[in-house]
Amino acid sequence: MGNKFDGGHRYGIQAEINLVPLTDVALSILVILIGMAPVLVRAQLKVHLPESHSGTTVQPEKDMLVVHVSAEGQAFLDGQAFAGAELEAVLRQRLSSRTNGTVIVEADRHCPLEPVVKVMDTARRAGAGRLALSVGRALSRHACSRSRR
Repeated sequence: MGNKFDGGHRYGIQAEINLVPLTDVALSILVILIGMAPVLVRAQLKVHLPESHSGTTVQPEKDMLVVHVSAEGQAFLDGQAFAGAELEAVLRQRLSSRTNGTVIVEADRHCPLEPVVKVMDTARRAGAGRLALSVGRALSRHACSRSRR
């Protein structure tokens, strides 16, 4: 026998909000944003690499660290600007937890040489086993002349 508030039915109206689906959606969106953050930050850095005809293409692996050097000589790691000693401390900490001690330096073609050398020297002092300088792929003269037509 039901009471007067449940309309005489055995099971009354359930008046509560289930937060589990809302929490699942919120956490899924958070995971997507965390995963996309490094990609979005790298897209904001405008580094125009110098071109090379003989450079080889290597995709950075997950264990490799990429340091960007802007045209003004400012060093960036994961989109955050760092100065000399601060960059060395962060590189040392991140290299200690990686099996591959490779640091790739992506310097703008208009950047003076000195900041690039300082970043490479800082990476070596921080424990980088291998250093690489990233370059863009230059088009051959034949390909350039065909693309202009």
